[in-house]
Amino acid sequence: MLYLIIFAKHTGFKDFQFKKDNIKIVYCEEYVPVGKSVNKLKYFFKASLNYFKKTQFPRKEDLILNIDDLTFPFSFLLAKLFRAKFTFLSLEIPVDTIPSWKKFLFQFVRSILIQDELRLSSLLTSYHCSSYGKKIYYIPNSIGWQFNYESHSMNLLAQFNHIDFTNKIVCAQIGMIYPQVYSDVLAKVFTSIQSAVLIFHDREEINYSNPFIQELLSINNKNLLLSGLVYDIDEIFLAYRPIDIGIACYKYVDDNFGLIGKASGKLSCYLYFKKPVIVNKLKGYSEIIEKYQCGVVITDVNDFHEWQKAIALIMSNYDYYSQNAYRCYLNEFDFNKQSLPFFKDNCY
Repeated sequence: MLYLIIFAKHTGFKDFQFKKDNIKIVYCEEYVPVGKSVNKLKYFFKASLNYFKKTQFPRKEDLILNIDDLTFPFSFLLAKLFRAKFTFLSLEIPVDTIPSWKKFLFQFVRSILIQDELRLSSLLTSYHCSSYGKKIYYIPNSIGWQFNYESHSMNLLAQFNHIDFTNKIVCAQIGMIYPQVYSDVLAKVFTSIQSAVLIFHDREEINYSNPFIQELLSINNKNLLLSGLVYDIDEIFLAYRPIDIGIACYKYVDDNFGLIGKASGKLSCYLYFKKPVIVNKLKGYSEIIEKYQCGVVITDVNDFHEWQKAIALIMSNYDYYSQNAYRCYLNEFDFNKQSLPFFKDNCY
């Protein structure tokens, strides 16, 4: 049996555990001395060896998959040491200057897994590297399993039992609540849209003492609702299924946000659950929405007239946009279909 060994870092959210015995995930921070950094070669190797002593050492043809920049050079050297295969998985595009020695090692990476072509181009530019000689796999940030829809947890709308949603269009921004995704602009815009409510739902508990959250509540005390629920990944359908329209706007603060493309997890979830979307105009992103007619592209996020028209257009032919949303998911974001070349080549 071949093994897939994933080197990841803790994110502050619940760690993911794979059900298959031949897929292992290593959080190296758990194996280094307290106060020592896994970003240093000797501590990384000590951590790796401590982990492999408890499990088993990599073998030839096993695959080591490294997530992003932090431990990439060390996991790459580890793969070379054990003659294992290696793939660089890019979830985030580097926004800081990369040291020359990391750029040098990156030239020898032969396999990259990333969401789309534009993000690949940005990644290679960051490392001063061409794609010549590299095997590229494109896999979008999306759902790769079927949900068990039996749950006793409260859905997104049920928590607001004091509000009658009967004649309201429920628009939601699910995910981070930050200026980088226009949360403050959306709060202001929706004060002028009486036909709809706007729900912000984060994947962690919302901190009401946060100055930005307080600012949002001061901007909009009419139809802005902040979700007090937190869902496990297996229950996120409770956030997406009750809404009418999903909002997925991003500021071009850097390539990581501006080239969001198929890296937007919220977009793929909206589409999976057949929710029409409203997005802003970004290269490699809004073209997908226009191609499949699964929502509306806003050119000026600050213009409430555009938002009103977009919402009205979607609701005037909701089934059309809803079915197109799922068609877009199946063609562009279906994880199981898009990941086939990677798993075929690596026998997992």
